[in-house]
Amino acid sequence: MINKWTTAAMGLVVGVLVTFAWQAGLDRNVEPADVQEERRGPHGGRLFRSETVTLEVTIYEEGVPPQFRVFPTTPTGSPLAPGDVQLEIVLERLGGRIDRIPFRPETDYLLGTATVEEPHSFIVKGTATHLGRASTFTYEQIEGRTTIADSALASSGIEVSTAGAGDLIPMLDLPGEVVVPPDRQVRVYAGVSGLLTAVHVKTGQAVRRGDVLATVTSRDVAAAASAYLAAVGRTQFARATRDREEDLAKRRITAMQDFLLADQAYVIAQTELTVARQTLSAFGLDESAIAALAGADPATLSRLPIRATLDGVVTEQTAAAGELVRLESPIVTITDTRQVWVNVQVHARDLAVVRPGRRVTVTSVGPGLTTAGTIASVSPVIGDETRTATARVVVVNTQGRWQPGLFATVAVELERTTASVVVPTEALQTFRDWTVVFVRYGDVFEARPVELGRTDGRRVEILSGLLAGERFASRNAFAVKADVLKSGASHGH
Repeated sequence: MINKWTTAAMGLVVGVLVTFAWQAGLDRNVEPADVQEERRGPHGGRLFRSETVTLEVTIYEEGVPPQFRVFPTTPTGSPLAPGDVQLEIVLERLGGRIDRIPFRPETDYLLGTATVEEPHSFIVKGTATHLGRASTFTYEQIEGRTTIADSALASSGIEVSTAGAGDLIPMLDLPGEVVVPPDRQVRVYAGVSGLLTAVHVKTGQAVRRGDVLATVTSRDVAAAASAYLAAVGRTQFARATRDREEDLAKRRITAMQDFLLADQAYVIAQTELTVARQTLSAFGLDESAIAALAGADPATLSRLPIRATLDGVVTEQTAAAGELVRLESPIVTITDTRQVWVNVQVHARDLAVVRPGRRVTVTSVGPGLTTAGTIASVSPVIGDETRTATARVVVVNTQGRWQPGLFATVAVELERTTASVVVPTEALQTFRDWTVVFVRYGDVFEARPVELGRTDGRRVEILSGLLAGERFASRNAFAVKADVLKSGASHGH
């Protein structure tokens, strides 16, 4: 009766046995095994049966790093001493990596002496020897994989890059404000008391140094011009008198004393002329304008042109034609914004790392402008109220987009370091309880657990799990993760 039921049971088992020869990876074929696999053994593992031995293959990872535990029995299910079986397993991974797992006997199982590294996605090829006969078995374990063709990458927004060395540049974000350098903004004053008879420019108008901005009619200017013309006349007369007396003295017609008196009068006249010219120059008249007074209409002597003192744009008009103005009255403000400063507030604790010469990236708040530059200077004084020092970044602004008053964020580059393998932070994803990148071989992506090192917030160092030269999803890796989850490749063993 026992033999009958035993024979029937074995017949049923044989009926469900399958030859385990799956295709693995992209273009590798799994060799046919001479061991047959049943669905699951008593320990939840894959059960393989040959003529001389039955093996239940498990991966155990409760409280220990993942390890193979293989339970041997006789073909009829009787216990078999682990030391009577010699076993080796080879794992073929994506990309051609080979892991060899040797075994040693334990109480009732064979223990793999090498950790089964994640992901558990590989072709397993085992060779077991018992009673002098070698048997082989093979199966494929798929986990965290999906296939995405090149043609589908662009539509998914997925970018693939090659892993390699790169710089890590920690950044320190500091607040800043765009300001006009003091030497690039001037208020143009009347310079005299009088009537503002005309303003020749408007706010927003570009001007160049020397352009006439306004005209002031002033009695002071008229008096100074008249004094100048009178001094010119006296100087000419005194020079002629001196020259005549010099000639007479040389011919002994007059006394030398007369020549000396004439020469002294000429020197005095020259001094008066110089003073008159300096007075006009103080009003803003240049040499050519002063020289032109000699032939000018007397009615125009009271008119004083107010000229631009630098190239720039009229940013403010503070007086209108018809107003009475004084010497200290501002008429317009001219600003040259072709170069601006970004004043950066640096807390005392950061002064040790924010130094002149540091590279920076300036990003405006609002318009979204970005430019690169360097720290030009750092104030040696810390403000009593703010407890910050001011660092300065010079920004070329020929297009006028960096408007004074804009707030900005200034990212200061700190000490850069180089790492052997660096990936952008957006390449990192969570998968199960791992941090992974998705490596790509052919059309296949696979979740690869990685150990992270240093980071600068934009890039991260990979200490293990990804090798230089391997290709990986560097952008929109989440789409790869979604496709993996949809494919349903599980962590079953």
